[in-house]
Amino acid sequence: MKRIVYAWPSAEKVFVEKLEEVTRFIHEKFSKPVPILWTKEAEAKHNAQNNCYACSVEFKSDKKDFKYRKVRDHCHYTGKYRGALHSLCNLKLKDRKSIPVL
Repeated sequence: MKRIVYAWPSAEKVFVEKLEEVTRFIHEKFSKPVPILWTKEAEAKHNAQNNCYACSVEFKSDKKDFKYRKVRDHCHYTGKYRGALHSLCNLKLKDRKSIPVL
């Protein structure tokens, strides 16, 4: 978005209108998760990993202990594969649902 400069007396009104416009844009752009971009390179990287990239603990294949099984982590905004994680670690690394405003 381009920079906009307004002077008094309408500055606060224009600011709120533009803020609402940006909010709608962000919501439309990022409200739906993007599917994982699964490539041959991503698959090779995933298969080669034996430890969780978040906590460095080895994966477990025990079906009873699903928290430590190997899962695919990816960015829900870009779809880019990030690496193999434990199921539990993946849940702890959720993408932000808010945007800080200063």
